[in-house]
Amino acid sequence: MNKVFAVQWIQQIKCVLQLVCEHLKDIKPDTAKGRSRVEVYLEMITIFTDYSLWKMAAKRGQSLRPILSQLCTNVTSHLVEKGMYTSLHNLLLNGLGCPHPGLTKVTLPAALALRCLSLCGLPVHMVTLFVNNMLTVPALMLHLNNMSPETCDQLKSIKILQHILVVLVDKPECHQIVFKSLNGNRALSLLCNIVHLVHLEKETIQPAELDRVMVVASELLRICFEKSGTKQSSHTTWHPVFGWFEQKSDKRYMEAMCHILKQLDLLWRREFVSLLFTPLLALTPAAEPSTTTIKKGASKSESLLFSLQWNKGLI
Repeated sequence: MNKVFAVQWIQQIKCVLQLVCEHLKDIKPDTAKGRSRVEVYLEMITIFTDYSLWKMAAKRGQSLRPILSQLCTNVTSHLVEKGMYTSLHNLLLNGLGCPHPGLTKVTLPAALALRCLSLCGLPVHMVTLFVNNMLTVPALMLHLNNMSPETCDQLKSIKILQHILVVLVDKPECHQIVFKSLNGNRALSLLCNIVHLVHLEKETIQPAELDRVMVVASELLRICFEKSGTKQSSHTTWHPVFGWFEQKSDKRYMEAMCHILKQLDLLWRREFVSLLFTPLLALTPAAEPSTTTIKKGASKSESLLFSLQWNKGLI
């Protein structure tokens, strides 16, 4: 292809996909017409950001792969810069913020744009966008696990939980971006989706990662606690989790609350409770609080759990 035409073609792809993203955020996928449009638009994003699906890649083989890979990365970066994740967030909210999901086992995984995330090498800024826009969608992981278990396996294979925890705990600037944007419902949804991810990886999660989970969960619970318990007034509405709630609630979060409550149940399942509290068995409290010692080398989560149990008089 002529170099001039190639540049024009790339610009045209970027322009078309940008328009596609803008249309996606307003589509209601719970109608037949809406579902068809969503399928077409998501397929366009998938095809034009995955060179392995192009015929020229099959014909020319290895020789073109580095060039095409860089091209797809360039297109993906452009879409991210122009707000692709915000558009996909709205699409997911429209499709999952309801008692019966409007997205399907095909469109739901495609709406996560995992290929774009992996293609760019999971950079910190894109993982931050993923957390802020995808994991704040109510019951995302519940629906994903029900509709597309293979996508959950893909998330585990790219170690998405570890990347998320690094962003939320070890990167102060990213932590600030995410937590500043949270209201009560978004914080609750993020907490539930992270809990669900931990549940899916309960067999392989490492102690250091569990420490980070507890740090993130504690801060999210603090945000939820601050939003709950307000007295009834003309400025409050009833929330199934928070009680009387001062903030104006997005109708889509409220309609998905039945699914969020199912995720909250994971916190009290035997395997999850064991995962969090088994470290206590390795601790040996002394007779007096003033002389209480914690086993040398205990992790932050073990120390925190021990302190909480001691203060409550449970040990």
